[in-house]
Amino acid sequence: MMYVDPRWGLRKTLNFFGLFKNTNKKKKKRYNGQARKALQRLTIAVYNIKPKELTAKMQKTLLRQIWLTIRQETQERLAGTPAQQQG
Repeated sequence: MMYVDPRWGLRKTLNFFGLFKNTNKKKKKRYNGQARKALQRLTIAVYNIKPKELTAKMQKTLLRQIWLTIRQETQERLAGTPAQQQG
């Protein structure tokens, strides 16, 4: 998923997609609407459900799985690369 940055933590990634923790409701939240709609479409396709059955919990679970996969692949890629020698 092109929207997930491997340098971000899970909370920052969830915030980017509009999956916020319950906090002060008066403060307006900002998120990427296109990314959220893409996540909704992906969740509907993966779980093979109707759009009315879609919940934020399903989206959060799927996004967490994607985030963990990307983090793991990034760590493996970095571990496989030998350290550059200076000089």
